[in-house]
Amino acid sequence: MSQEESKTSSVILIGIDNSENCEHAFDYYAKHIHKPDNEVILFHVSDQVQIPTYFAEGMIFAADDIRQKVEELRARNKQLEKKYDAKCTEQNMKHKFFLVTEDPNGPGHAIVEAAKKHNADLIVVGSRGLGAIKRVILGSTSTYVIHHGHIPAVVCPRQ
Repeated sequence: MSQEESKTSSVILIGIDNSENCEHAFDYYAKHIHKPDNEVILFHVSDQVQIPTYFAEGMIFAADDIRQKVEELRARNKQLEKKYDAKCTEQNMKHKFFLVTEDPNGPGHAIVEAAKKHNADLIVVGSRGLGAIKRVILGSTSTYVIHHGHIPAVVCPRQ
C-alpha cells in the first residue's frame, strides 16, 4: 500500500482575513467538508505598515505614529488569530495559525506557496465577488489560487 493510499487525514489550508467572505468560507468548510482527522492550517497574509521612503522639506518623521500603527496591526492580527482559534476549538478541529507579512507577488501567491510548504491537500478561500473589470485591474486572490495552485481549491462566493 502506498503512502497516499494509507493516508486517512488531510491538510486543509484556509486563507483568512477580517472579511465576512473569509468567515463564510471557513464556516462552509466546517459545515460541509471538515472531517475529524483533518488538520486545518489557518493562513493570513498580513498588511504592512507603510513607512515613507523619503521626506520633502518640512516633513516630519513621526516615529511614535509608526510605532502606534505597528501595534494596531499586531493587535488586529492577534485578534484574528484568537477569533479563528475559538472557531476551530468550538468545532474540535486540529489547527495551526500561520501569518506572513505581505508577499510582493500578492496574497494569492503566498497562499499557493504556503500550501506547497505545508503539503496541503486542499485550499479554501473566500471571494469578494469582484466584477470582471475590477478583477482584471485589482487582481483576485481566488483567481490566482485557482490558476496557480497545484491542488484542488474551494472558492466560496460572498453571500
